[in-house]
Amino acid sequence: MNTKYYISGILLIALVLRVISLNQSLWIDEATSALTVRSLSYSQIINDFSPGDFHPPFYYLTLKLWNDIFGNSEIALRGLSVIFGLASIYLTYLVGSVFGKKVGLLSALFLTVNGLHIYYSQEARMYSMSVFLVLLLIYLFIKTLKSKNPLYWFLFSFVLVINAFTDYLPNLMIIVFWIYAVFSVRRKYWWKSFLSAHIPLLFFGFLWLPYLSKQVQLGLSVRDEGSLWWNVLGRTDIKNTLLIPVKFIFGRISFTDKVFYFSVSAFLVSLYSLIIYKSYKKIISNKLNLLILFWLTLPIILTAFIGFKISVFSYFRLIFVLPAFIVILALSVMNLSKKWWMLAVIIVLSVSITSSFYYLLNPRFHRENWRELVAYINKESQGEEFGVVFASNGQTEGFRYYYGSGDVIIKSDEVGSNLEKLWYVRYVQDIFDPSDAVKERIESLGYIKRNVHDFNGIIVWEYENSN
Repeated sequence: MNTKYYISGILLIALVLRVISLNQSLWIDEATSALTVRSLSYSQIINDFSPGDFHPPFYYLTLKLWNDIFGNSEIALRGLSVIFGLASIYLTYLVGSVFGKKVGLLSALFLTVNGLHIYYSQEARMYSMSVFLVLLLIYLFIKTLKSKNPLYWFLFSFVLVINAFTDYLPNLMIIVFWIYAVFSVRRKYWWKSFLSAHIPLLFFGFLWLPYLSKQVQLGLSVRDEGSLWWNVLGRTDIKNTLLIPVKFIFGRISFTDKVFYFSVSAFLVSLYSLIIYKSYKKIISNKLNLLILFWLTLPIILTAFIGFKISVFSYFRLIFVLPAFIVILALSVMNLSKKWWMLAVIIVLSVSITSSFYYLLNPRFHRENWRELVAYINKESQGEEFGVVFASNGQTEGFRYYYGSGDVIIKSDEVGSNLEKLWYVRYVQDIFDPSDAVKERIESLGYIKRNVHDFNGIIVWEYENSN
């Protein structure tokens, strides 16, 4: 079997799927990425931006370099994540191929059509990069188990640092490696290299401690001062736990009929669980299979415990374990009898392809449409004195990216009665202004609501001055 042609075809399909609808509007977090790399220098990203953010800076530094070369448009910015998405599929093939070429190809194919991976391969955030780095760490770790080549240790040590400074939760992979090593590796020379590989991480981690301290303080202040927002970020509860397998299978889509959505989700989760259970004994009989199982389960369990104190337990923050789920699923399918394995492949591919195209071709599942919002406000406000007010003064990045500036944005406590038209963006109003104080202030000044607009989840109230 000439796998070179198969994997090339899979990567081509992956590229096509990841450029469909790539030009949809940036949502607010992507706009934060875009404004950061557009307006700040490399040193400013580290010293000025990072202390007030909840992520380490390496992704932003990488995106800054990418932005300087390819520009700041939606497609240009998301192109970096597309590249990491494609590279992740190839690495999934390499990791899966440790268990056989067919497992590698099937793993790559499953990830290619997976709706959640497609979604985050199209997002100008750090998640696609994190998936790639974790896969690279897994691949290099496996190589160190099979080879004494010092190059693998050097690369493993280097990627440990890069991974640590791209996103925080993927650092849980260090625990995965340690637990697997404690139970499975007895060679002294290997342990010496393994311990040495952590030295650069410890060194740069120590240098980063002052910045990390500021980020932790900021996070705790958000928890203490804005409990609603803190809860939305991802606390550990039954809903967020159940969403992990559902979103890993379905992607970001949902159905209006929640009973139907729950029924379909429960059926598919049960079916996939049955497929994996049928091969469970064969999987755990292989030590390397255990590494993949640890990769899938330990970060989820540990994040759940962290989620009781720090609100981080959300499926998208755990996307770095998605390839482990994919590889285990491929292993399980290939271990089924000849009678059932092809049916299982058809089911998995059908579910993934259907849900992926449901997202790609249905604007309802696309991101918040700040681009259309800004265009509409500009069109409807021509020749008039107008302003834009937000339910939260800290959630304006999407508007500012498309408007080009923030000179029409008015803080909610500075609204006057001198404007002809006022646009009230009720974005995250239920979280930051549950008492609707901004609405009360606007209407007390004599503004009358004329229209309500919905830009794919961004609700905007159009006011006119009655004075």
